[in-house]
Amino acid sequence: MTVFVAILLTALGQSEAACPAPVDVRTFTQTISTADGAYNDMDLTAFHAARSEALSALSCLQDPLGSAQVAALYRMQALGAFVDRDRAAGVTYFRGLLAVAPGYVLSDSVAPAGHPMRLWFEEALTQPPGPTLPLGAPSRGWVQIDGRAAETRPTDRPYIIQVMNADGGVVSTTLVPPGQAPPAYTTGAPSLIARSSRPEPRPARPPADDGARVNKPLLATAGVSALAAGGLYLAAAQRESQFFDLSTPNDELATLQRQTNTLAGLSLGVGAVAGASCAAAFFVGTW
Repeated sequence: MTVFVAILLTALGQSEAACPAPVDVRTFTQTISTADGAYNDMDLTAFHAARSEALSALSCLQDPLGSAQVAALYRMQALGAFVDRDRAAGVTYFRGLLAVAPGYVLSDSVAPAGHPMRLWFEEALTQPPGPTLPLGAPSRGWVQIDGRAAETRPTDRPYIIQVMNADGGVVSTTLVPPGQAPPAYTTGAPSLIARSSRPEPRPARPPADDGARVNKPLLATAGVSALAAGGLYLAAAQRESQFFDLSTPNDELATLQRQTNTLAGLSLGVGAVAGASCAAAFFVGTW
């Protein structure tokens, strides 16, 4: 856990020291997708570079994160913890991932039965949610935890806190290690929890999703991207099957391996675009 906290704080410290330009959620998602592809190709140098870039981009985000982007970040961090051989960090990030996406299933291609990462994931599955603590309400706006407006924060796993202004703009974004309080921000008194019992106006809150203001072009893009990702995955699986076929000539194995890695990486990238487009369809429609 000490290694996990040191790496995270170093990355966050660098991001707070220099934020050359705002980062939109699409660019942020593509960076995580790059990290996924590098991990799949076993290119650890590229994986570490993309992971560091994604963590540094957090403080520069100009858009609210949705649950899909948060889940992708937690998955990347769990992969990073495995590379770093940090079991405690891996389990806590899987817990964060499952809190945001309870139906997530760890792919056998990433961690087959008996794989150490599979054991980390199964350990995370067995652990119940821990206690929470109340959050102070900003003097204007609201606070989001892991992509949703919240009045409490977890105490036993990592979480992403975004402070929003009254117009829905992002004031700050921070990935907080487990057990740590969020960075200071200007709060009103009393907190949201205490204020809810008083006949005073509540702070501005994000409008409720009504499902009627979905951006249909973006939703269509998500559907097309998802189909393309599925096709690329099937093509990769076909090349992999040929690779392991004993009748395949030895001089074709290197080509098949490269094709499998390339198609699998493209599948991850296009799949990430599908997820981002789907989330953006609802985000754009609501905001």
